[in-house]
Amino acid sequence: MADFYQASSSLLACILILAVAGYTSLGFRLYTRITRRAWGLDDWCMAYAAIPLMVQSISGILAAHFGIGQRMAGLSLSDLKNALLWWNIFAFCYPNSMLPIKLGISFQLYRVAVAHKPYLYTIYGIMIVSSLALVMGFVFQLIQCKPIAFNWDETIPGGYCLNRKLYTTISYVVCAINITTDCIYAFLPIPLLWNVPINRRKKILVGVLLGMGALASSAALIRLKYTISLADTTDFTFNVVTLSCWAYAEPAIGYFAANVATLRPLFKTVLEGRSTNTTNPSAWSMSHFLAITG
Repeated sequence: MADFYQASSSLLACILILAVAGYTSLGFRLYTRITRRAWGLDDWCMAYAAIPLMVQSISGILAAHFGIGQRMAGLSLSDLKNALLWWNIFAFCYPNSMLPIKLGISFQLYRVAVAHKPYLYTIYGIMIVSSLALVMGFVFQLIQCKPIAFNWDETIPGGYCLNRKLYTTISYVVCAINITTDCIYAFLPIPLLWNVPINRRKKILVGVLLGMGALASSAALIRLKYTISLADTTDFTFNVVTLSCWAYAEPAIGYFAANVATLRPLFKTVLEGRSTNTTNPSAWSMSHFLAITG
């Protein structure tokens, strides 16, 4: 049986570190929102996202255990099949993790932009485009090989797969859309907060917390560079490990950032030893947002 060595350990470390950060931040998010009675659609999305992200974490660890990150020549036929099986489950989970995270971030920004129609239309547009792109990528993953088990077992009689270059192209498209939408979301809070009558320190803090999605777009940018490895079948288990690390980092960092963005009340309590509420009768929608985020 294969074990964790060579490049497999990097995938294992990536998953364990980001999973711990992501689920710890989720716990704090749930505590903050429940205790402040500020539960919303964004929280439902993030709570649901914990399920596919957990499956992605487990399947990624098992894929690394059985051989992702190792040379194909050094793997037994059984380990190779198991490595590809768990890697494909890992890949199937990517759009299923990203979709609720994207929607959660969208609903999170919706709280801020509720009184600003132009920004609402932008958020609606991003939600639709992101959802369609992720669903398209997931559907293609399901139909690229017939039967689906041919993805990890090429000994199945009569099985076949579509050209790998097509899969790579679609992955590029999905990744490019994710990068674009992440960048828009990272900068969207700036004009929303520009004229809000709160002090500069609070404005910067809220803007940074809301704009942490830029971290996820950075991961997506790096992942884009390694997407070409999907078309390389000569030593797939070894070549795909870096892409796998960034394919996990993208949703996991986005998950962590979206959760941390709701923890301003907790930070304020820890730093000042007390919790406060923000009120602003002249700008109800923004004051409401600041009240539920700190």
